[in-house]
Amino acid sequence: MVKIDGTPLARWGWMYGATWLLMFMELCYTLYWAGSDLLIRVLPRPRAIFPAEMVDFVLTVPLWQEVVYFTGVALIVASFVLVTQRRQLVIVTYPLAMLMFSVDWVVAAPSGADFLTAPGYISLVYQGLVITLLFLLLNRRLIR
Repeated sequence: MVKIDGTPLARWGWMYGATWLLMFMELCYTLYWAGSDLLIRVLPRPRAIFPAEMVDFVLTVPLWQEVVYFTGVALIVASFVLVTQRRQLVIVTYPLAMLMFSVDWVVAAPSGADFLTAPGYISLVYQGLVITLLFLLLNRRLIR
């Protein structure tokens, strides 16, 4: 039996668990919105399922902005896999995902996407917390 008392994993394991949980919640949230985006584009009558302002917004987003957004989605998926594997590369992928989502959010504001204002600010705080936790995990050698 391996004794882990006194090791960084035993003392700071809760921090890894909290980070993993926050990143899992963000992954679910991101996949929900990405799935909604795709469904709005492929369903014949998306207004029957989704709010009209959301449908109007998605259908007017330019291709380059969709590329930025879905790059962020791919980076969030990669970040979750990397944090699950306790890999240091998450320190690169997660901030890049945050950057992609921030660019998408800033560009969406002039398009009249008022329903994204509050979630955007909440996301910035949330992502800042996750980045802080990731750097603390790196400092405590809980990700390698």
